[in-house]
Amino acid sequence: GVGCEASVLLPGVASPPISHPLCTATMTVSNMSCGTCTNRVEACVREVPGVDTCSVDLESKRVTVTGRMDPSKLVPALRYKAFEATMAGTVAAPRPPPVDTRVGEKSETF
Repeated sequence: GVGCEASVLLPGVASPPISHPLCTATMTVSNMSCGTCTNRVEACVREVPGVDTCSVDLESKRVTVTGRMDPSKLVPALRYKAFEATMAGTVAAPRPPPVDTRVGEKSETF
């Protein structure tokens, strides 16, 4: 059956956790045809380190993933499990404005 295991995604490679920027990736999986497929796609995507959320829409064949993952790992993980996946887009989360950490200057008048 189609399934996903962490050891299959990174065979024999123990890589240290890398902090990626928060992003949202959207993929198209053209050969999803049933509810079982959507469950397997979601399970496979969730095995990619850093994935926080995964939403699978069978009707549009779209998969939306959010997290601090490496988006380039998503499509290969799905293709390894015989899903015909293509990246539709990746959007980085907006960065918060920089925080001014300077101490206010005091002005004195005499």
